[in-house]
Amino acid sequence: MEDCARKRRARAVLSIAVAAFALLSVGIWTARRDAGLDGNLLYVARVSQLMTYFAIAFMFRSHLPSIKRLLAVSYGAALVHMAAQAALGAFGGAPGPAFASNVVSGIANAVGILLIMHVISSYDARRSSLAVMAAYLLAEVLFAATSVMSAEAIVVVQYAFKLCGFALLGLAIAFKGEGAATENEHPLQYGMLTVRQRDEKPLRLLVNEADWVFQIIVAALIPFVFGFTSQLLSQAGRSDGLHDPVNEAAAIVALIALFAFCLARGTRMGFDDLFLIVVSLYATGLMLLPTLWEAGSPFAGTFIKCGDVVYFPLLWMLLVRKAFADPRHTYLYFGVFSGFANVTYGRLVGPLALGPTPSDTGTVAFWALVFLWLLVLICVTLFALQRARGVALPDGAEGDVSAEGEFDREPFAEGVDVLAEWYRLSPREREVLVEVLHGYSMPNVGKKLFISPETVRTHMRNIYRKTGVSNKQALVRMIDALVDEVRPSLK
Repeated sequence: MEDCARKRRARAVLSIAVAAFALLSVGIWTARRDAGLDGNLLYVARVSQLMTYFAIAFMFRSHLPSIKRLLAVSYGAALVHMAAQAALGAFGGAPGPAFASNVVSGIANAVGILLIMHVISSYDARRSSLAVMAAYLLAEVLFAATSVMSAEAIVVVQYAFKLCGFALLGLAIAFKGEGAATENEHPLQYGMLTVRQRDEKPLRLLVNEADWVFQIIVAALIPFVFGFTSQLLSQAGRSDGLHDPVNEAAAIVALIALFAFCLARGTRMGFDDLFLIVVSLYATGLMLLPTLWEAGSPFAGTFIKCGDVVYFPLLWMLLVRKAFADPRHTYLYFGVFSGFANVTYGRLVGPLALGPTPSDTGTVAFWALVFLWLLVLICVTLFALQRARGVALPDGAEGDVSAEGEFDREPFAEGVDVLAEWYRLSPREREVLVEVLHGYSMPNVGKKLFISPETVRTHMRNIYRKTGVSNKQALVRMIDALVDEVRPSLK
């Protein structure tokens, strides 16, 4: 009965987190449709949001922060923003308060999104992957509905969705903290301390493997292509073909197809799936864009729009899976990749690069050709790197095991060592853990290590407390996940 109750609570928390992400995301996205919002203030909020992503990645690069404190920061910033907006509406706009209001809005948005994804990443790969897909699908449906709303309704929806999103986030975290975690679930807190930089350089995690280097490149290029193209087309004084109802509907269909694909593929989804699906959609869209846009076709931006809405859930799917296997670096992964995805977004840099010049077919064709060339370039580079390293980039690929003594040890023993290092297990705790995982009873472990059975139990209680799990099976799954991520060639 207790196990069934834990499973029901876990499903409820995941469902609440999905709804929280969808509502908060739509509240953020609808700002672009707020006719009363100054465009420069919108850029201020976006810059504040991306700077918050990078700041969080740096501050929590090798440990998990206090979830309650982060939630308090997000709530505080959101309340300050909404109070400032109410004051500005009542007493008239003022440059200083309006600027500050959008700065704190960006902070609240960034922290809220990262917290929701942290909740989702505490579940196993299959459940977290499907939750991300469901969250983006629900968000896209709600966002498409706002395309037919009046300007007055947009303002109401924007703040109502944000309030509901933050409220559901708090509810998910509160429920998550009740009771013990299920077998395939991590608690939010691990009691991890900050690791000194001379002991660990976590940024190497993002650059020492080819697949993560290319994920950074894709995280920079894809949002830039979409945002820049949207800015380029909208300067012609007509619909850019990327945000109209026709393409919003196409995006929903694409997400439904992606959800079904992920349901079939399960945890086998990897970097290749992201790269091949997104690049194929973008390349097709860029090839057709000049002709269809000039002809006034409502499908001019369909493939580019679909590529964009497919890209982000695929990226987050990889990130939450990585965080589940390596929880200590959760905010490093989330912050860096979210920052890159926002810093290159074309609607931030597009106006600077394009200026006020209206677009014509020649300009659109030129930039479509440039972006196609960039996609081809990174595909060729990726292929060359695969050949040079002799390693396939997707998850689970076989690695180069030629390094001296690097992979001489048993995979499971390697995982135990990593677990002991990351969670600060004492040498004696590690010895006890190894014997217990080998199947020895508490009395037999005590006899083998010349300690009492009660001392063995004390060591195991300390291990469970430090790792945040509640049983031996969960420890085994955690070690297996560490083996997959830290030593993928050993699998």
